Amino acid sequence: MIIVLAAIDNETHLKALAQLSEMLSEQKNVEMLIHSDSKDKLLEMIAKYSN
Repeated sequence: MIIVLAAIDNETHLKALAQLSEMLSEQKNVEMLIHSDSKDKLLEMIAKYSN
């Protein structure tokens, strides 16, 4: 799995990394990412962790 982040300034990437870390700290989320069959499901899960 490869995850790419693109931040608009020097601070937003830190927030994105924190959200990504929180999301990936739960094994069930990792499994969902690996076995997801649509981009909509991925985007929905990512949206849950985006503040």
